[in-house]
Amino acid sequence: MGDVDLTLRHIATQHPADLVRVFVAGASASEAPRWLDSQLAARERRIDKALLVHRIEDRVALHAEWCWEPDSDFGFRAQEYQYQILAALRDEDAAREKAALPQRAPPPLPARVLTVAVLLNGPDGDHSTIGNHAVTPDDAEARGVVSWMIDRVYQRPAEELLARPGVLWPVFVPFAADASKAGVARAVQAVRERAHSRREFADAAAALSVFARSSRRSQGLREVVMALVEPEVIKSSSIFLQGLQEGIEKGEVRGLRNAIVLTLGARGISLTATRRAQLDAEARAEVLQRWLTRAVTAARVADIFRAR
Repeated sequence: MGDVDLTLRHIATQHPADLVRVFVAGASASEAPRWLDSQLAARERRIDKALLVHRIEDRVALHAEWCWEPDSDFGFRAQEYQYQILAALRDEDAAREKAALPQRAPPPLPARVLTVAVLLNGPDGDHSTIGNHAVTPDDAEARGVVSWMIDRVYQRPAEELLARPGVLWPVFVPFAADASKAGVARAVQAVRERAHSRREFADAAAALSVFARSSRRSQGLREVVMALVEPEVIKSSSIFLQGLQEGIEKGEVRGLRNAIVLTLGARGISLTATRRAQLDAEARAEVLQRWLTRAVTAARVADIFRAR
């Protein structure tokens, strides 16, 4: 999941408008959404990022969490996220009002938090679209409930994901209910047509490659991506370079392992189950550093894992 997490963080952060157009009705087209600062200095708390979106009647802080599968603790986190995000908005409003003195600052629009759990895997029998978490006892006089939307990507057909606007959503086609090689080929074509730059296409193609390898839906999906996208394009992506750099800079075992997998993946090289087990079992950072250096240019997998 290391490379999937890294890819999710990067690709979602790069396409905020694609998230807003799907989840927030009535968002103003005159003002681009912005990421709400998640650092609450006064409270010494850091929360997940949220997108602040202005509408005519209010402001919406969109908080989308990407979930590999359903999480029984999500309700507790949603409760904390919503409180902390509203606290961050309150701090911003107070600072803006103070800076506007002696002129009177216009009153801020009402704000609410919209939390969305985007599920990439899960049980086929569950079709719920709303989650609820009680924050008060059952016998309380006034009931308190935190709610969130559930977007079950894994239950959506590929055509529906491709129909969503922007570059972001086609990269999730490998998780679609009817994921297929033809669908992934269409996803590659869609991001190629919609991307505004070579880097944007490279990042989307890299995300498709990672998700195709991680999908539980069908075998051979990643080979489709690699057949349609040159390895050099994926190696130039921010996702690949970030994963590689994190592994090198941190020197952490997990980061180095992820960097090796990303490097080989970009070159179209797959590890056998035996080699992957060998990689996962290695805990010495200096050995993993050596393997990572070799992975960039080695002609054979055996050359990477040789003793000397």
